[in-house]
Amino acid sequence: MDLIASWQRKKAVRANPFQVWTLTVKNRKGRVVCKDGDGEKLAVQRIEYTDFPLDEIKLYAVDDGQYLVIMLPFEY
Repeated sequence: MDLIASWQRKKAVRANPFQVWTLTVKNRKGRVVCKDGDGEKLAVQRIEYTDFPLDEIKLYAVDDGQYLVIMLPFEY
């Protein structure tokens, strides 16, 4: 959540009202990619170490006009 929030300071990311954030984990290292609703890459960040238990997780960040709401894909 902190990572997603910190990227909102970048105009190229915040300007998109629908963002898809994917964390991929391999060998205790992570890679986070943010894409817009059309699949265009907006941001990429490596994580040197993580103990996140899943191989991958996807979150949607949706700007409702007042707040940035972060949800799992099935909640959208």
